[in-house]
Amino acid sequence: MTERIDDAGAFELEARLRDAEGTPGMDPVRRVRFRVGRHMADTQHTPRRWPTRFLVLAALAVPAAAALGLAAVFFGPARQVTQILPGGGSSPPAASPSPPAESFPGFQPRAVSAVSESEFWVLGCPAGSQQAQVLHTTDAGKHFASTGAISSDARACGDTPAQTVGAIRFADPANGWVFGPGLWSTHDGGRTWAAVALAGKSDSVSLEPAAGEAYALVRQSPGAKPSAVQLFRTPAKSDAWAPATLPAAVEQPAALGVHGKTVWVMTGGQAPALFVSHDQGGSWTRDGNPCSADLGGSLAPASDTTLWAFCATGMMGQPIVSTDGGRTFAAQPSVPRFVNSAVLGAVSAAKVFVASAASPLMRSADGGATYEPAIQQPANGAFTWVGFTDANVGYAVESGVNQRLWRTSDGGQTWSPVSFGA
Repeated sequence: MTERIDDAGAFELEARLRDAEGTPGMDPVRRVRFRVGRHMADTQHTPRRWPTRFLVLAALAVPAAAALGLAAVFFGPARQVTQILPGGGSSPPAASPSPPAESFPGFQPRAVSAVSESEFWVLGCPAGSQQAQVLHTTDAGKHFASTGAISSDARACGDTPAQTVGAIRFADPANGWVFGPGLWSTHDGGRTWAAVALAGKSDSVSLEPAAGEAYALVRQSPGAKPSAVQLFRTPAKSDAWAPATLPAAVEQPAALGVHGKTVWVMTGGQAPALFVSHDQGGSWTRDGNPCSADLGGSLAPASDTTLWAFCATGMMGQPIVSTDGGRTFAAQPSVPRFVNSAVLGAVSAAKVFVASAASPLMRSADGGATYEPAIQQPANGAFTWVGFTDANVGYAVESGVNQRLWRTSDGGQTWSPVSFGA
């Protein structure tokens, strides 16, 4: 004997299933009701009769399927496996598990290097320690994990004479460096680190990676005056460092800037100049040094043509900008604004940020004509580093009592502190 499934039959079947399940409103019931309804819609012109024993078996199968935590499917294969959660809810298939989150309370950040808006590394020290440590995040700082130990000789905090590293750069998720004046490299995302010696006894003045290459300015004879400086380069994926040939010798004070395939080297000493290469060091042109030959400065490119320079002028210094790749620089107010150790975070020809140990983080949106605080801090607030991943995402390191990392995702309009754990 058979039964015809009509509207009344569908509700009768639902009632049987609820009685068998013992829990009203469970997803298996709704799923059966949906599939029965769909079957009815598909066959409304040709009613189909189903054996009563089949309906009974279906009713008995639901609680067994629910007990196993699986989706019950009776009228055809399911398109997607769905996990039944406690309480009757459901979720999509689980994603790949993330690395376990770690907590680093009291971590002292020094510098940051990012390869995307969500993935970056922070160089610093554990609470109460001078030992250098690198933390890594792939979710914009929501969670951190420690990379492998660098070396017992790598110290990033404490008195300046004791520090052997103060900066970090990553070219991509695998290849990175910590330096200043020591130099260590990793080619496995930070799991292991190796000391790098360039030309024997030397200090790494600065290092910048771009477009698959890495460049380092190295002082060959620490303590000598004037001190000769050599530019080295290597493929980012290896430590095959080799000297690069420039049109003339480079002397301290020297600075390095890299953006894409464009490389700038600023040299002081007896023959001050700004050397520029647009083919990763294959050929060079020579322009004038925009800063003092004796006091020097730093370089912060925002593009292949926009180059910011911070020029020291005695006790104070001043940012200046070039929009033609360093051939000429725009005149700025004659009164210096920042201490000589200030660091620039260049975003565009109009927008630049200045981290200074004697003031809050400052921002200019008019090419350096005027500045205003970017982060409202107490009177003793001071910043030692700032940098941008792109026009939206940037980082700033606050020093002193607070010692914390700040992050912006809206071009520096608003900033939020990054937590390393309670």
